[in-house]
Amino acid sequence: LGSAPISFSPYITNKTTHYVTTQKEFDQQTTRVVNAQRKNIFIVVESFLRDCVASQSVVDAGPYLISPPTADTHVTADSFVSIKGWNPSALESKQTLNPNRKREIKIFISSTFRDMKDERSLLVSKIFPQLNAICQQRNVAFSFVDLRWGITESNAKDDKAILKCLEHVDECRPYFISFLGERYGWSQNDGFSYDEKLADSFKKAAQKFPWINKYKDRSVSELEIIYGALHPELSPLCKSPEANRSRSFFFFRDPLSITKRFELGDPERKNYEEDSSDAHRKLRELKETIRARDLPLVDGYSLENLHELLLNCLTSMIDLDFPADEAAAQCSSLVSRNEISAYYRNESVHKALQTFASSSTKQRKGLQPPILVIGGEGSGKTTTLLHWLQERLESAIQDERIVSNSITEDSLCPHSIANDLIEKLSENFNLSAFSLPYTQDNDEIRTCLFGVFEAIDFQLKKLNKRLIVALPGSHHLPSCSWLPEKFPDSIRVFLTCRDTGKNNSKKPNFVILPAWRASDKESFIKLYLKLYSKKLDERYMKLLVQNGATANPLYLKIVLDQLVHMSSFDNLSISVSHYLSCKTIQELFKCIFADWEATFNKTSGSNLVADTIGILSLSHAGLTEEELFSLSGASENEWNSFFYTLKYFTISSSRGLLFYHTSLTDAVQSRYFDESNLRDELLCKLARYFETVPLSTSIREFPFVLLKLSESTDSSRLRSFMTNPASISLVHESLSHEELLGIWSRIGDFVITTSDMAVGNCTVGAVRAILRIAENFHSTASLALFVLELSQRNQFRGTEYSFIFAYYLEKNGNYVEAAELLELASQNSAPSLEVLSLLGAIKKKQGLYQEASDIYNRCCDRIATSEQKDRSALAEFKLLLGDVERKQENYENALRLYDEAYGALSTILGETHDKLVEIYRNIGLVYKKRCQYDKAKAEYAKALHLLEMKGQGKRKRYGLVLTEVADVYRKTSEFDTARGCYESALRIIEESCGKSHPEVAEILNSYGILLKKQGKYSEALPLYQRSLNIIEQTFSHEHYKYAVCLNNIGDLQRKTGDFDAAIRSYTEAQQIFGITLGESHTEYAEVSNNIGLVYKKQGKYIDAQREYEKAIRIVFDPHERYSAVNIKIGLFLANLADVFRKEKNYAKALTVYNQSQEIITRCLGPEDIEIADVRQNRALVYIDQGEFELAREELEIASRIALTSLGKNHPKIGYCLHKKGMLAAATGDTKQAVTLLNKSLKVLYAALDKYHPEVADVLITLGEVQSSSNSVQALQSFRSALEIIYFCFGTDHYKYVNVSDSIKSLGGSVPVFKRQVASMKGKEDWRKVLNSLIAHNSATRADSKETTRNPNAQLVLVAMASGLI
Repeated sequence: LGSAPISFSPYITNKTTHYVTTQKEFDQQTTRVVNAQRKNIFIVVESFLRDCVASQSVVDAGPYLISPPTADTHVTADSFVSIKGWNPSALESKQTLNPNRKREIKIFISSTFRDMKDERSLLVSKIFPQLNAICQQRNVAFSFVDLRWGITESNAKDDKAILKCLEHVDECRPYFISFLGERYGWSQNDGFSYDEKLADSFKKAAQKFPWINKYKDRSVSELEIIYGALHPELSPLCKSPEANRSRSFFFFRDPLSITKRFELGDPERKNYEEDSSDAHRKLRELKETIRARDLPLVDGYSLENLHELLLNCLTSMIDLDFPADEAAAQCSSLVSRNEISAYYRNESVHKALQTFASSSTKQRKGLQPPILVIGGEGSGKTTTLLHWLQERLESAIQDERIVSNSITEDSLCPHSIANDLIEKLSENFNLSAFSLPYTQDNDEIRTCLFGVFEAIDFQLKKLNKRLIVALPGSHHLPSCSWLPEKFPDSIRVFLTCRDTGKNNSKKPNFVILPAWRASDKESFIKLYLKLYSKKLDERYMKLLVQNGATANPLYLKIVLDQLVHMSSFDNLSISVSHYLSCKTIQELFKCIFADWEATFNKTSGSNLVADTIGILSLSHAGLTEEELFSLSGASENEWNSFFYTLKYFTISSSRGLLFYHTSLTDAVQSRYFDESNLRDELLCKLARYFETVPLSTSIREFPFVLLKLSESTDSSRLRSFMTNPASISLVHESLSHEELLGIWSRIGDFVITTSDMAVGNCTVGAVRAILRIAENFHSTASLALFVLELSQRNQFRGTEYSFIFAYYLEKNGNYVEAAELLELASQNSAPSLEVLSLLGAIKKKQGLYQEASDIYNRCCDRIATSEQKDRSALAEFKLLLGDVERKQENYENALRLYDEAYGALSTILGETHDKLVEIYRNIGLVYKKRCQYDKAKAEYAKALHLLEMKGQGKRKRYGLVLTEVADVYRKTSEFDTARGCYESALRIIEESCGKSHPEVAEILNSYGILLKKQGKYSEALPLYQRSLNIIEQTFSHEHYKYAVCLNNIGDLQRKTGDFDAAIRSYTEAQQIFGITLGESHTEYAEVSNNIGLVYKKQGKYIDAQREYEKAIRIVFDPHERYSAVNIKIGLFLANLADVFRKEKNYAKALTVYNQSQEIITRCLGPEDIEIADVRQNRALVYIDQGEFELAREELEIASRIALTSLGKNHPKIGYCLHKKGMLAAATGDTKQAVTLLNKSLKVLYAALDKYHPEVADVLITLGEVQSSSNSVQALQSFRSALEIIYFCFGTDHYKYVNVSDSIKSLGGSVPVFKRQVASMKGKEDWRKVLNSLIAHNSATRADSKETTRNPNAQLVLVAMASGLI
């Protein structure tokens, strides 16, 4: 500005700051320009300053503005001080650092001690935490050297103080910060006595640094400045002096700040001023030297503006040396560089992990469990595993890949974790066949994960490689049951696990993190302090090592952190004792909170600490810095000072910041919440804040604030928020299922209406989430009613909505409505494979097999003609086509399709892949239907073996296959084995899915059939009763599965002679089948056939004939020659022929038997067991007609078929012997008849319960044969038969009456039965229960016959019964 003395102070009345720059600098957006913009300062061109000088006043800035302030706020002039000599954008090439340098910043702090306590504290406690946070994001190790403490007493006694200072300067190159005030520091000054100690320290240092001999009269601080900044070339470690100087920052304190701060005569003031005139001179010369050099310099700072100045220059230095844009390429590290530098390696633990990872596949031999890293709270489980993985990554082992997926406390949803893991694995191994659909079922998640691992294992074995999968932090999970228990042998899985104190030896692979011994503690303390170039005196080291609490690694690390960042030489002893007085980690955190309060509350004059950490502890998914700052009410400077101290104790979540350890949250609870209302006050504060911000930014927090508030109040506010149309879509789409379920469980009822969803314009994701939640609160039937109502609203038209609605309708058995929705959606656009797959499944369940087949073939064609040609997906649809063929009993086609699917999947995924289980199971079903029971057992054995290999021997799928095995043993009359299998399967399904799972109902039904077949009707009844209850609770009494169970109960009632009740049950079942499956479905026909059986037993032959013919008309299809429907016709015709035989219409009976045999032979072959049954019944016709040779021929062929198919001990052998006995009796060969009938009884006694009704039938025949020759034996046979009939059917049964009459005709007395058979106890009671089970359902329909004609009306009835309407 020239030489004229100018003072602006009289003119700058408002103290408005103008930043004078050039257009070029502004365009470059230098650090100073950015700072000015952030401060809302007037940014003007140079001519503004010239015109102000010329006019001797502050002119209007308008014409000179480059950038006006963005708000009506101005910054006072004394708060903005420029940094001379620091322009990162203008550095020359010689001032830049080697690009291959270590990613490390270590800053040396040089200053005198007594007068610079505040500056050093500001750096260490407030600035450096902020810099550390930036460095961590960029994978840069950050540390500093602050020698307020760290030079031990022994070093001081050995006169090594100067030596250590200069060595530390070298350690930190090129980063150097110097503060200079009005003190020169420790030196030899004229007029003062000679300092022998200082002289000895110079002498010691000169041995390594001879150049200091020229500066013996200089202070230690100046020596640091000379070596660190003015003449860095003196160090052999300095590769670039210019780069070193450009990173040496000097801060000269404004001398007036001391005058303002301390009054004259204040004893503290002497610590800030120099007594020696010689020291004054040296200090002035030093400052002039620094000013004359082109070094970054702030000349005239005050404590008020120092924070911002330091932060700006040091942040820009980090930006220069480690730019943010290169950080992404450097951040593959699993742990920060600071953590690597301060990690204490437990050799035995690392060796155990190494051994597990490196074991060869040959050594492992099959599936192996994961290895568990076990430890208590704060033992370093996650840290150990991450560091071991980092070492493994850096080793770059050629035959190994590593995938790590860390688990934090804000991400504990099994589905989300599994999904993330599958995405990482798919990316690494180029897998396209795997996706994890949403499910709450851990079994389904586990199965999908194992499928992924098997596909990877298949690839790895080809490449001769292995995979390391690690889930650090898995100990946060309440359970790992969603993970496979064992993994393929080329995959090593590593988990962390809490030490619960139980016996760990039962765990197959584990390594326990031991408490630290004294040697471990000492090693870690030295390692950690070395990072900051510090050492502890022996007495402090002894205190730390001998304290029992420091055996916990986390505890010790926290103590050391506090000593490094919060302590000085003056208070080190107090600090060590202070922190070590805490017995637990939680107490230690509470102690730190108290320190924060003393430091930061005093500055802010508020409850900054308690409010901020209290709010953070109440966070659900994390809070941003901006949110915490807004909620704190602190000024920017106050906040910055506290925040970066706090940030050191946090981790970054997907949304914001969370405490890094649960002990922090516990400490907050204990210190601030337990005995005050602060928790509720802070929650109310949070709620008020989130009400003022956009919902899109608060959606991961606001609902949980209301949830926590509802714990001390009612849930009305939470309910209102969750049902508000304005938020309903966003909240349900943004939160996980587990989170939503927790919220709605607190509310207590799911009260969202279709109107709420329509007004809120719910997205597809929101609709899906809402319906998933509704499943937990409503039966499948009421949910289906809700879905039907939704589907009628215009807002929810479209393929994606239709698919969701159809999915839930299909689950409830509303096949017609579900199919209509999918077909309607398919008309407007090309349907996805997902839509077609569901539509095909519905058609299959409706019995519309040709339509299902067409849909699946359409899917196969689409895949085959697509560019990707997903072979795995094609195989899946071949599997579905095989199921359709099997349902139609086109068994050869089914086996061919299953073989094709097996070939593709085993090639793509390997021969031990999980998906092959379903193929084995379906092939087993084919063989079971064909009565090839040994082959069926072999296929089921493959499935079970595969599941056992995968550690799924106690899982749902294993139980389902075991049920199929039980069915086979039931078919072969190996009843004890079948019973054991059913009971094992039932136990597995109940333990893995719960006792009310629909699959439990399926097993109970099958088990009931076994007991019914054994004649154990009273044991079968409770199973059917429980099955009905499960189905009604899960679905409704309108579901087709309910009808299946009713049909079985009808069979039970028919067997027990309760024919009226049987008719009611069958009628009820048929009505449900008609509504859900349609009146043309085979299930509907089956019930007509069963009703015919009742009428036949009652002698109502005309009614029986009507029902059989009705069943035949339903299933008859002239285009299906050899399908399942024709098999049904063959069986129904056999029953119709029985009616004609009973009516003595033998010619017609034989004709129909022949038709039946012809159909069954075409479909199943001439040796099928069903042919044996037809031949036996036809033999009865021949016996009645006296054509005994023809009868004998039929029975011989039937015996041979039964013996070949079922073995000599099957009940059907007994039935055949019964009919042979009847033939012998008809021919007058009484002796042969008795022999054959006794053989029949022997077989049936062995195969069936001795109280089985079939046994009674043989005894009646035997009694009739014996009555002509031996009345005593005849009476014995009749009485034995009567006893069975009494316990099976009661005294009202027609057989009881007939046998009683036979006894009387022989002059015998009818016995009175008093003893009870345990398995039949309470017969009359259970019959009453049985009849009452269906009474309410029958009554409902009896009053609403019109309703049954409308498929949707049944849902209305359900809603009425549930109180919804």
